[in-house]
Amino acid sequence: KAVATVGACSLVGAYARRQGLLAEKSQKVLEKLVSSVFLPSMVLAKVTPHADPRELLTIWPMVVVCVGTVAFGLAAGALMATVLGSALGQQAVFSRYKGLMMVAVAFPNSFSVPMTLLLAISDHPVIRQSGNAMAEELRERIKVLFLLSYAVWIVARWSIGYPILSGASSFREWREKVANPPVIACIVAAALGSGWRLSHVHVPPWLLEPIAVAVEYTGRCTVPVILMLLGAKLDEVVLDVARDWRQRKSGSSGPELPEAELVGFAMDPASIEADGEKCQATEALELAEAAEAAEGPGGPEQPLPFVGHLAVLALRQFVGPLLGAAIALGILRRHLDIRDRLVLMVAMLQSAGPPMINLSIMAGLSGSAEIETAKLLLLTYAASIVTW
Repeated sequence: KAVATVGACSLVGAYARRQGLLAEKSQKVLEKLVSSVFLPSMVLAKVTPHADPRELLTIWPMVVVCVGTVAFGLAAGALMATVLGSALGQQAVFSRYKGLMMVAVAFPNSFSVPMTLLLAISDHPVIRQSGNAMAEELRERIKVLFLLSYAVWIVARWSIGYPILSGASSFREWREKVANPPVIACIVAAALGSGWRLSHVHVPPWLLEPIAVAVEYTGRCTVPVILMLLGAKLDEVVLDVARDWRQRKSGSSGPELPEAELVGFAMDPASIEADGEKCQATEALELAEAAEAAEGPGGPEQPLPFVGHLAVLALRQFVGPLLGAAIALGILRRHLDIRDRLVLMVAMLQSAGPPMINLSIMAGLSGSAEIETAKLLLLTYAASIVTW
């Protein structure tokens, strides 16, 4: 049901693109709105009310999971890109997409769908025995654990994942990219919520409630807009694949000239000869513009081989759950003596899903591998129907 919801919301974005409402420029505007307004508002609305210093101390096991998952994902993604590049003789291609593979493996969907799954099985006897809590108290505790730990994941994503995906090669570039609105919002939310409870400041409800409602409503736009943008990018991918298939089927390597132009060339060779230099100059200019559009910083844009997508799928959704179980049972329970079954379940689920949806927003903001990111999310979320 959760994956079907993602697909349905994405279809809205695909429809909007087909209607000309989500052109490339419009997508860039929405991506900036998500990263600079919607996502920070969601963090402030969700984290601030629960930022009690005592509750913040309860999520340290999820911090351990986050650190372990990110460290493994970055190392495994980099190693896989290097190995596949050497094995296939495509070092330059895999070097271009190494950052994408690293971030996709290191940062799973750790909030919305895992929380929905755990809430769906919260009546299971094994989970109900966790602290002998009542049903409503247990559901509320699940939400608090996911909400507070989500702030940790946001900080990790936007302070580590985003600089890597956007190609930050120096400490100065990394520092500039880390000071982004989502990271700042997490820090402000934690400080504001904790300071509010410690200082016992009283604010009149007539002043606080309108501000809280405005922030909450703005934050609600985050997930729908992200999914719509994902649908628009997937629609572009589908159309590109269909166009390439038609060209291969017809044996044509480029656009065909209209019949009228072909007839004109055949009937008027003298005109072509007279304007030969002009035609050659125009053709050269068009080729140069096409080459410039197709080239990135490192040369012509080439797609990530399908084996690269499969490698990310295997690491993220087959090795990832095993890693989450190993951290939850091996490190948290055996070595750190965490016996709370609910905490262990949250820790495992946060490391078991497909790549984060925000990956498409990061790719759009950095301008790197947007199409390949959409292809990767399409593959991994389709597979998540089985893996989840």
